Amino acid sequence: MIARAAIERALHELVPERETAALFAGLAVGATGAITREQWQVFSATGTTHLVAISGMHVTLFAWLTAALARILWSRSASLQSRYTREAFAGVLGVLSAACYALMAGFGVPTQRTLVMLACWWWAKLAGREQCGFEVLGLAMLAILVIDPLAPLSSGFWLSFVAMATLLSGDLSLTPKEKAAQAPTSTASAWRRVLVAVREWWRETAATQWRVTLALAPVTLAWFAAFSLAGLIANFIAIPVFSFVLVPCVLAASAIQIVSSQGAALVLWPARLAWQGLWPLLQACAAQPLANVTVVDDPRLWWFATVAAFLWLFPVPWRWRVVSTCCLLPWIWPSRAAPAVGTAAIELLAAGDGVAVLVRTQQHALLYETGEAYGTRGRRAETLLIPTLRAYGIETIDLLVLGRANANNVAGVATLLRRERVRMVRAGGAWRDPPPRVGACRNRERWQWDAVTFTLLPAGDAPNASCVLRIDTPGAPGGSIAATSMLFAERLDAAESRALAAHPTVRDVDVILAPRRGSLAAVSDEFVAAVQPRQVLLAATRVDAARRARIAERWRVAPQCVRSTTTGPIAFILGAGGTFAAASPAAQGGARLWRPALPVGYDSVLTGVETARCGN
Repeated sequence: MIARAAIERALHELVPERETAALFAGLAVGATGAITREQWQVFSATGTTHLVAISGMHVTLFAWLTAALARILWSRSASLQSRYTREAFAGVLGVLSAACYALMAGFGVPTQRTLVMLACWWWAKLAGREQCGFEVLGLAMLAILVIDPLAPLSSGFWLSFVAMATLLSGDLSLTPKEKAAQAPTSTASAWRRVLVAVREWWRETAATQWRVTLALAPVTLAWFAAFSLAGLIANFIAIPVFSFVLVPCVLAASAIQIVSSQGAALVLWPARLAWQGLWPLLQACAAQPLANVTVVDDPRLWWFATVAAFLWLFPVPWRWRVVSTCCLLPWIWPSRAAPAVGTAAIELLAAGDGVAVLVRTQQHALLYETGEAYGTRGRRAETLLIPTLRAYGIETIDLLVLGRANANNVAGVATLLRRERVRMVRAGGAWRDPPPRVGACRNRERWQWDAVTFTLLPAGDAPNASCVLRIDTPGAPGGSIAATSMLFAERLDAAESRALAAHPTVRDVDVILAPRRGSLAAVSDEFVAAVQPRQVLLAATRVDAARRARIAERWRVAPQCVRSTTTGPIAFILGAGGTFAAASPAAQGGARLWRPALPVGYDSVLTGVETARCGN
């Protein structure tokens, strides 16, 4: 760790550009903490994140450089020649140096796989055994499972081994006759053979990138529910630059800086120049509308994508490939039914300790809070809110409401303003020097979207008061469908709840988002008596039966009427006959072991018994 910190500090001193120095430190020793969020967004959108982390390419290059130096040392030492053979000496030093480098860089799954494969390859070579790529890959997988039985629970395990298996398999889409036809003839002139060799190298590079991208597509969709189309072009340009310029120069400079800082700076000059030319291209690719496509998270999509990838990788008729691709269109462009006029689809997302609620009417969308909590620094907006907006096909957020602005949710607002189209922001609390689209929640505002009424008001007369939102649906003439309402008061405290109790806007609501994750001290008796909710929702991930009973007693409702995000997000239709329809984990396709599933639909409405218990 001391050596890792020393190399990182030296690279930051040698490279004046802060972001470039952070990238070089990540390439050298896996110290990616200084890489900015904007850089990670570009890498993610262009599918080049694998080039930034310490990968097999780094470890292999380090091992081969050490082995080459070991051969030179062996040739100049009579003592070494009398004791060891050249390849045994080079192999031992190469593998040991690669192991030390992998440990210094964090010993991730890609480095483990590469280290084991190097050891198996050298062992087979020194033992005179046949060196089959798939045998070495199988031994590497077995060794990793012995070292870390939980390795398959990480995305890096599957991405690493699938990519390596694809590289070892070669171009499966060509028949033996087609491969023989592409071989250059011996009767051609020297210049002709050089041109053919260069052309074939570029063709093979593009084909390899295409094959690896296809093979990794099902794994990427399974883990991230997204796919980078820009990666097809970005990786074709970025892989040679990283492989032949950035990584060798950075590794060489990391070793040279121990002896000479000027020599290390000279070695880093080509890498800095190459990165200054590559970075604008990556930014341009990431800025394209379809750079990163987010799809609906559905397990059936993985199977269809896997079949389609195999059909494109193997020599099959083109009509099979076209049909398999057309089968993916329902997930790429799914049909998204908008709520009916006079109703609001409300989804309380499972944001851990944060709060995030998406409200959709037929033609509008509203966000209440951003899901951020202490230490998330805008990551919830990127990993939770933006994929949810993509899943529902929402391109514009008409209003973003912050109950109380603080350092946590402000970071989420900054991410949304940068990544999404947000027309207006209303924030309670105190926000110094906000952006132009951010307005304070100082006065009562009332408007209608698609026959649904929204009311926004401050919780008291204080300049830093919280912001409260109420939604009312109209019902139907004659009383066949009752009017329903919901109150968003998650940021209230006890003093504000007492001041707000006399306001007519908070009286008689059907559903309330309880303040402070259901804190009993955050609400007053006057506020509870004024609101009289029939359903209480909690943005909390830890609610046991005892706490649920205490909250139900405080709000004067049945314990069955207190719902939380303990088991996942809560989705319901406000205004659907006065009933409350909640999404359950079973309706979402089940929770994955490695991450929670995004909601894909609504469960049926509550039964008559449950409705009666909640007073509906």
